[in-house]
Amino acid sequence: MRKKLAAIVCALMCLTAFTGCSSTELGYLQMGVDMLQSMETSETEGSTEITVDFDALKSFAGDMMLAGGMTQEDVDQMLVGMEDWQGEKTIVLDYSMMMNMDDMSYYLDLDAQYQNQQYSFGRWYYGIKDGVYVSTETVWSVYRLMEDMAEDKDSYFFSEAFAQDLKSMVTRDKYICLVDMQEDLGLTAEELDALIPTGGYQEVYTAVLDLYRNGFADFTTDLVSAIPGGYRMEADGAQVGQLLVSLLDYVAEHPDTVLNALMDYFTVSMQASGMTEEEIAEVTTMMNGEMVDMNAFSSTVLALKTSLEAALEEEAIASVLNGFHYEEELIQSGGQFRSTSNTVLENGNDEVFRIASSATMQQASGSVVFPSLSIKLEEMMTNLQALTDQYNPVTGVSAVWYPADGDNIAILTETRAEQTYWGMNNVSAADYVVQDGRIYLPLRDICDMLGETVTWDSVSRTASIVRDTGNVPMDTILVDGTSYIGVRGMEALGYQVNYTNADGEHIAEIMR
Repeated sequence: MRKKLAAIVCALMCLTAFTGCSSTELGYLQMGVDMLQSMETSETEGSTEITVDFDALKSFAGDMMLAGGMTQEDVDQMLVGMEDWQGEKTIVLDYSMMMNMDDMSYYLDLDAQYQNQQYSFGRWYYGIKDGVYVSTETVWSVYRLMEDMAEDKDSYFFSEAFAQDLKSMVTRDKYICLVDMQEDLGLTAEELDALIPTGGYQEVYTAVLDLYRNGFADFTTDLVSAIPGGYRMEADGAQVGQLLVSLLDYVAEHPDTVLNALMDYFTVSMQASGMTEEEIAEVTTMMNGEMVDMNAFSSTVLALKTSLEAALEEEAIASVLNGFHYEEELIQSGGQFRSTSNTVLENGNDEVFRIASSATMQQASGSVVFPSLSIKLEEMMTNLQALTDQYNPVTGVSAVWYPADGDNIAILTETRAEQTYWGMNNVSAADYVVQDGRIYLPLRDICDMLGETVTWDSVSRTASIVRDTGNVPMDTILVDGTSYIGVRGMEALGYQVNYTNADGEHIAEIMR
């Protein structure tokens, strides 16, 4: 349990590591709280530009893998498929968002620009009581973006006919329900209401500031500075790594102070999240138990610190940190809050990627109204699978088994002529039997994947495959009511069978 609590503390450290308790750092935190507290309903307009140099990215990834102990041959194998990704690519994401803080609901309108093309991803909704919904425009725009980014378009997936059928399918419905809080999570209306604290989240915001003030009063990061109208935060990778080490040191030196502040924060958060008194008491008991032996808790944290220091010295991790740089500004002007940020990763003299963002948030009126009509995610996936089956049908089944394992299980996988983009190749585990040294696989499992229809004659006790010209009897054996067939028996239906055995791995490919 002590390790679990230490892990919780460390997770909190990672989430809050950029802030400390100097007057400047607390001012930065307070501005963020003021931004949320002053707006029951807010609207945000923003833009994010992402630029990736794929030549630099491949070089960086190769250096990382080599530093991690991989051979050049392994690295080359890992980078297979990225040959066509070359040069610098930029995508710009523009968004607008309305958020209602009273019930933690929002909608997001998202558009993208790539290679002088515009893509509308429609509107996305999230509500702690309502669930998650996305526009079907998202599916269509993701497809268009995949098509425009693909170097090789010689595939059914990028054919005009497939595109037309896909567009017709996704435009039949306007929204996809990804998560319904009642249907998918089994929560009642009363339980959902309990997730929204009475009076809003004001106490939670105050509890966050109190956590810093009371738990980390003497800890500072020196990464936040005051600027006209707001604050600026800046850090490179080495500073971030050292900051986490210093933070663990602080926790180990002040365990009672940190844990007491953490308990107060957790109590408020748990109450706000609708947890019962019994559930809160269980967590409180756990933390009280840890606070009995502060020396043991400190030792656990120091052990984590030692592990972190060792990780930071590893060449692969050091190369990431050495090339990382982050900067952010948050400025209040009248009733508006403006933020900008820049994240850069470099590898030597090459810039691997850059993410530049800007946003403006202000008070708004209105409410977030969720879609009244939508299609369930499962139905959308079924439709996409049917479209895949139409244009890229199953052409065979591969069976893999390892007799030396002694478990008599074969892995059956659908095979298709082309790569599957949306949808999936069905994979299942099937028991096989051995008779006279020969392997027999379940006939129906194979035929279901191939789309063949199996019939059973109870008089002759034979299994047959239905064909237009008549039923084709199969050379099977019957074991415990299941018909099994040797893979060569599928040749009676015109299938080609290829069999290999290499180092105990047996593979049978049944192809049309």
